[in-house]
Amino acid sequence: HAALRDLTNQMTESDVRQVAAYYASLPPVAAAPVKEIQVPSPYQEGKVLAAPCGKCHGEDGNSKTPGTPSLAGQQPHYLIMAIQEYHEGQRSDPTMKSMLRASNKMDVEKLVMYFATQVPAQRAAASNGGDPVVGEPATAMCGGCHGSHGVSTDGATPTLAGQDAKY
Repeated sequence: HAALRDLTNQMTESDVRQVAAYYASLPPVAAAPVKEIQVPSPYQEGKVLAAPCGKCHGEDGNSKTPGTPSLAGQQPHYLIMAIQEYHEGQRSDPTMKSMLRASNKMDVEKLVMYFATQVPAQRAAASNGGDPVVGEPATAMCGGCHGSHGVSTDGATPTLAGQDAKY
């Protein structure tokens, strides 16, 4: 630690031993009884923060709303970047911008932790008139970034597998 090195640079070895002896002689901070300690769980806090998102993205991040992406199991780094883009105005959905307006970095990370750890559910078959068998060969280039069969292994790239065709 640079500041600590600067502070102790002027001290002799004897001075350091004296300071260490002083701190060692002090009683430790009394531990609170276990019943009184309530450690907040970032996951549980993320679940609470995710509640308003459930209307569109599904309670567990599995959207049932056509054209709305599922967030369950999505890459965490990607979700953080997407939320930042709403904050910065690079994405222009007014609903998302207003919902995320008050979130700070810690809240975003908790929210992302919750959604990223949810199990993605299979959505209904595509209703956009497309044929998945015909479409598969055209995904070869997409797999370079979005992963084989649309399952990303890159934290900054979203998984496409299982997303709604309208989205």
